[in-house]
Amino acid sequence: MSERRQPSQDRGPAAWPSGFSATRTDVPEAARVVLRGALDLATAPLAEYELRQAQADARHVLLDLSGLTFIDAAGLRVVLAADRRARAAGGRLVVACNGSPCVRRLFDLTGARAQLELSDAAAAAEQKGAGPHRT
Repeated sequence: MSERRQPSQDRGPAAWPSGFSATRTDVPEAARVVLRGALDLATAPLAEYELRQAQADARHVLLDLSGLTFIDAAGLRVVLAADRRARAAGGRLVVACNGSPCVRRLFDLTGARAQLELSDAAAAAEQKGAGPHRT
């Protein structure tokens, strides 16, 4: 199991807008990406980078958005693009957003909830070593 905090160590802390973090944990046949803080126009490229790296290394990715305090259209685009990439590659993107009312509201307002594979229990199961699954 490995953990990465920054998309590129050579970018340094200046590359991370205040309050945003991305953590990636690799588990057998899956990767878990946890985003915290605000996923917006400024942080979307960083989130996209982490998701692309995770998807390049694993067919199944759990995207945990429960720590987001804000998400805008740029953040939604990142999530939907990752979902499209996963489906096109025969993989899965499972999105956990429990505990984040702003994410749930955006998904409801835009209809993204119907398109995405959502699982509030996925984050807990992933931490226990189970692969991403739908509840």
